[in-house]
Amino acid sequence: MVSRRMALFSLAALASCGNNEPGGETTEYAGGPLYLIATEVSAGDHFQVYLVLSPTFDASTAIDATRGLELQGRPIPIVHNGAVYVSDRTAPTVTRYLVTEDGQLAPDRTVSFASVGVQGIDGANMHIVSDEKAYLFDPASLRILVWNPTEMKLTGAEIDLTEVSREGYTAVAWLEPFNVASRGDRLFIPVSWYDQDGNIAFGAALLTIDTSSDTVVAFSKDDRCGEAYMSVEAPSGDIYFFASAESSAQHHYGDGARRPSCVARVRAGADTFDPDDEVLDLSALVSGRAAQGAISDGATGFFFAAADEARWEEREQNGWSFWRIWHYDFETKEAREVDSLPWWAGSTYHYEIDGQKYLPFWEATPDDGWKTTVFKMSGTDNPAPLFSFAASYRAIARLK
Repeated sequence: MVSRRMALFSLAALASCGNNEPGGETTEYAGGPLYLIATEVSAGDHFQVYLVLSPTFDASTAIDATRGLELQGRPIPIVHNGAVYVSDRTAPTVTRYLVTEDGQLAPDRTVSFASVGVQGIDGANMHIVSDEKAYLFDPASLRILVWNPTEMKLTGAEIDLTEVSREGYTAVAWLEPFNVASRGDRLFIPVSWYDQDGNIAFGAALLTIDTSSDTVVAFSKDDRCGEAYMSVEAPSGDIYFFASAESSAQHHYGDGARRPSCVARVRAGADTFDPDDEVLDLSALVSGRAAQGAISDGATGFFFAAADEARWEEREQNGWSFWRIWHYDFETKEAREVDSLPWWAGSTYHYEIDGQKYLPFWEATPDDGWKTTVFKMSGTDNPAPLFSFAASYRAIARLK
């Protein structure tokens, strides 16, 4: 399983999550709003994640990036219904953490997937559908295991995904919130393939799951466009799937093919890609450059990133920050560069809190090490910086 949370595109195996002891403080918590900011720090190849809690999430927010429950490795925590779910890369378990009366996180219950042959769990392979249903994709066996996040038990149901197998490649079904899209009881899950060297196969692929019956409705592909990774729903109800920074740069610059960054879609009311449907060519909007990622502006378009070839050539010197943010409008079909934002490193991830979208920007600084600035999305207006902290990030969510 490959992590895409870092700008340096490392495909190495990552360390495990550990310490399940209570910890972390939020001295101002008194039963009001509470937010989780999962920070990440490193020392060489050793990573640590801290589950930092904050009573605010606005311009006044100031957090100590290491003042929270400490977890070894690089787990991706998931927040649902006032609880934090943390997986373990080296053990087949998911542990639920709850907020105590004094505003700390403490372990509650753990569910094990050992009985069904799971070896380790990546948070990017989990998705909570409802209070009673959650999905876990097991790449080793190409199946989705169904479990209950309230009872912390396996339901016994499984979804066979062997049809996504591809000779010579490892398949990954992306299940984080910015990956999947939902429409009623349909869950649309983008799929990627990696070879043994970590190269990403060109071509968009999509699993459509019926969450009421836990069955595969369809598996569709569109070989005209690159990898499907992030999703955006247009005002029309069409759902577009965008490539990651990693695959877009690889297919445009790395393999010399100069493949355009186009975007496949699922039409409103449909369940699959239509290979005869028109695709959205992002490269054509940005003078033929590689393009990736997308974040809905909540209005008439989305923000995405386009590469600068000169900066790509100097990527090891500029911290892989060769992406510039752009905005596209569905109504006018025009794109504009957002030069008020910094040069971006990696994919454009986003998080939603109370219906408001936020864009975290990670950067490596010479003096302070890692730094994350959280930008607030305001429709078609340029995102504005909200607050910063001295670390990278793993997740951002409202907990209470």
